[in-house]
Amino acid sequence: MLSFGFLTLNKKTEHDYYTEIGKRGAPMDIEIFCFSPVDINPQTEHVHGKRFNSSTEKWEDAIFPIPTYIYDRCFYSSEEILKKYSPIVNWLKNRKDICFIGHGLPNKWKIYNTLSSHSILKYYIPDTSKAESSEEIFRALNRHKKIILKPENGAQGRGIISLTLKGKQIEFQTHRHKNVIHKIFSKKEPLNNWLKQLLTAHSYLIQEYLSLLDEDKRPFDIRILLQKDKGNNWHELGRGVRKGQEGHIISNLHGGGDAHSFSEWLNSIDRNQQELLLDDIQTIITQLPETLEENFGPLFELGIDLGVAKDGSIWILDTNSKPGHKTILQTNQGVENTLYSAPLEYCKHIALQRS
Repeated sequence: MLSFGFLTLNKKTEHDYYTEIGKRGAPMDIEIFCFSPVDINPQTEHVHGKRFNSSTEKWEDAIFPIPTYIYDRCFYSSEEILKKYSPIVNWLKNRKDICFIGHGLPNKWKIYNTLSSHSILKYYIPDTSKAESSEEIFRALNRHKKIILKPENGAQGRGIISLTLKGKQIEFQTHRHKNVIHKIFSKKEPLNNWLKQLLTAHSYLIQEYLSLLDEDKRPFDIRILLQKDKGNNWHELGRGVRKGQEGHIISNLHGGGDAHSFSEWLNSIDRNQQELLLDDIQTIITQLPETLEENFGPLFELGIDLGVAKDGSIWILDTNSKPGHKTILQTNQGVENTLYSAPLEYCKHIALQRS
């Protein structure tokens, strides 16, 4: 029987997702576990985590050896948390007796440098620079009038900031959970001091603000979920549209956005634009997974977030090797069994290759 473990920093965060996969474990002769990096006893190398009971379909406290196959679902909400847990995760990845079903992606800056030098994908990548200092942020703001600051190691829309130059004032906006934080700075110095403190604690990237709004002035993006099947081939599981609230700068569901049907949204735009858009999307989903794997190692799944500007141009906003699945589940009927079975099917494929 194969041993398969979810590696997570919070066992409650994706409990329903883990449970649905757990229900499919026993028929496939796979035992399912869930644990955190700190659940591993460094002396015995045994884990004090959760085991899925296929009879009761409940998670139970258990002590067990480190599972042979690991599905990494660790989300690092800050660089402090990354520094705390990543050494343990890297130790697991370097063990020859353990296999991760996907190696994950590095920070956004490394991904940007790879994609922006690709012969085709570079045309879909927003111009990005590293925020080395507050002065560099102000130079970009003076040049573009409105910019976005993104955490280099951010996920789920956390920590994104917009700065807008309006005359002699600077408008500041960010999100905390589903709440918008909005300030007006009439003097540069207080904002400059705050940015210096921010950059001391976190690494940020600078992008020119792209107007990615729908007809109701809501921020929106297209989420596409790709996964590997049991034959090690990439396939698209589904796509959906995420829309944030009017006045917000992010469309993520964690930030208060909601999910909509991609086909319904597509039918709302001009037919000629539809054909160009679909052609661009096909180019991106064909080129992107292969390029990322060539540079960063094998992946199991990929969430691709695309923005569409008013002029019809399409932009790769984010690539995530640990994507959420809510948008796809809410907007694509009949994908549940494929989605929940895919990690286990791919695990069996890897086990067969290793044997």
